[in-house]
This record gives sequence, C-alpha cells and structure tokens, in this order.
Amino acid sequence: MEKRILLLAMWLLTVCMAFAATPSLAGIYKFKDSYSGEDAKVKIYDNGKGGYDARIIWLAQPNNPDGSPRLDEKNPDPALRTRKAYEIVVAKNLKYNEKKQRWETKELYHPSYGKYFSAYMEFESATRLKVRGYVGAPALGQTEYWEKTE
Repeated sequence: MEKRILLLAMWLLTVCMAFAATPSLAGIYKFKDSYSGEDAKVKIYDNGKGGYDARIIWLAQPNNPDGSPRLDEKNPDPALRTRKAYEIVVAKNLKYNEKKQRWETKELYHPSYGKYFSAYMEFESATRLKVRGYVGAPALGQTEYWEKTE
C-alpha cells in the first residue's frame, strides 16, 4: 500500500512539474513579419472553447500611405475584407498537444497572403515562441519567432 502511495505521489509530482515548466500561452507577443518586415503585436487569449486564439492588436504601420486604415483586403471571406488590419484574428483554436508538447491549429491566417495554414507553436524559452506555419507537412513551411512581452 505504501509503495502505491509513493508511486502515485511521484507521478503527481512529475505531472505538476511538466505543467509548471510549460509557460502560459496567453499574453502579448511582439514579432517582425517575415513577409512584410513590419513590426506587429498579437494578443493570445483563451477563446472559451477549450483553446486559444491570437488577434493582432498593434501594427507599426496601421494606415495606408494615403492615411486610410489598412484593411484585411485579401481575406477569402468577402464579409471580412473591411475589417481593420489591427483587428484580425490570426490564429484560431490553438490546442495543446500533450505528446508533442506544443500548441497546434489548422487555422493560422496570414493576411499578406489571404490564406489559412496549419501551424504549431512551441516555447524555446520562457518568452520566445516558435511559430511554424505550413501546408501539408511542417517541413513545407515558414517559421517566425514571437517574443512574449506581457
């Protein structure tokens, strides 16, 4: 009986340490878009559906050269093309894959392309998030790094 309790306690400790070692995904991240070279910030938040979403909250250049706000003009959904660029949800329903120890989604949106990609996100440090978007297989993709600021 004591041996079972000891094994259970060791297992619980291991599980708790694994959760403690994984930084929280929620927060504000700054990054430089590899396509446009533009600085941007996103907020990752609990979507209330068992996952996380990420929305653009700041752009270094939120306006067009004529002063008008930049819009989500390449969105495949015509109803969303009038949405301001700094309001775009760029990742939907990120779910944690316990086995691979990373967050995954089939809905990473890149407004410069107007396309959705599969993606995974994993921490390389407590503040550095690797974001890999791809088509088909992760080897066929592109990586960006987001720095957690809050």
